[in-house]
Formats: sequence, structure tokens, C-alpha cells
Amino acid sequence: MVRYLTLVEDRLKRLDEWTVRHIPQIKNLKVDTLTRIAATLSIREVIMLPIYLQSTPSITPKLVCSATKVDPDWMHDIVKYLKLGELPEDKKHGTKSAYRPPVSP
Repeated sequence: MVRYLTLVEDRLKRLDEWTVRHIPQIKNLKVDTLTRIAATLSIREVIMLPIYLQSTPSITPKLVCSATKVDPDWMHDIVKYLKLGELPEDKKHGTKSAYRPPVSP
């Protein structure tokens, strides 16, 4: 790194004017990929390393539907009665003899 810094400083002295601009990582993906490869591989000699760019991800995310079982709410028995004419069989909700569905003439 020191050698690189010395080389850059030497070349900058030869220029009359220079500017340093920050390029966001998103706009510089190729260079970012190359720096990651250079940082992770221990390459001691010059080699040709083919780089393939994928325009779409190789792993597609799976859609997940999170469903939870809930207890029937207070309207469940009423809706069931209105749709099917069935009364609840549970003792605390009353018995079939206590409730008589209306009879249409």
C-alpha cells in the first residue's frame, strides 16, 4: 500500500490540476467486485481471471405466506347459523331445543 501511495503522489506532482470524486458503490459495481476478489484471493503471480456478470440473481427468493390459526371469533356461530341454520352444540352456547330457527310459511 505504501508503494502505491508513493507512486500516486509522484504522479500527482506532475499534474497541474486534479480532482478526487466519490463514486457511489451502486454505480461502480464492477470495480467493487474486482476489489472484493483481490482482497479475498491470495494471488502471487499474474493470472487471467475470467469474470462473468449476471444481470439477474442466480437465487430467486421464494414467496412466503405466513398463516396462523386463530380461534373462531364471537360471530362464527352467528354466521354459521345464518348460512346453514345450524346451532352450536356446546352447552355454554345453549342447546338446539332452546333455539328454534324461524320457519318460513
